[in-house]
Amino acid sequence: MRALIIEDEIRNANKLTRLLQSIDSQIEVITVLESVKESVAWLKQSEAPDLIFMDIRLEDGLCFEIFEEIDIQVPVIFTTSYDEYALKAFKVNSIDYIMKPVQEEDLERALNKFKSRQVVPSFTDSIKDILGHLHKKEVTHRSRFLIPYKDGFKTVKVEDVDFIYSEPITS
Repeated sequence: MRALIIEDEIRNANKLTRLLQSIDSQIEVITVLESVKESVAWLKQSEAPDLIFMDIRLEDGLCFEIFEEIDIQVPVIFTTSYDEYALKAFKVNSIDYIMKPVQEEDLERALNKFKSRQVVPSFTDSIKDILGHLHKKEVTHRSRFLIPYKDGFKTVKVEDVDFIYSEPITS
């Protein structure tokens, strides 16, 4: 997992990095950013991380200014000394709100919460991907396929498919 830390106090950033490594050695802290301006610039030009750890008050303003500049789709775990921003934090992509000093138990709970919310691609998503490739004609040898229909099957042209509905398979 690739993590980004946005924290203006280097001691806190180092402690958070150490705690993350002690909880899960697979977590890679890709960088530490110290300001709103630096964070906006980095997020605009870099590949999105899997998770962001974000302090509220940074050296040049509140972290919420970052959300005003960029549409952040990445889950965020806030780490801060200020409880008055909790409500505002949960209006963005917040997974958790950890009060400083960050304790290992709190951080581990937040990481478990993040991991439990990871989306597993569904069967329907896989079908959508396949149809997307077929619509793009990347697979040129298949322009039709059979689907179950009433007591038999029906031939359907790929370009005629706009929507797929799938019911869960129960055993």
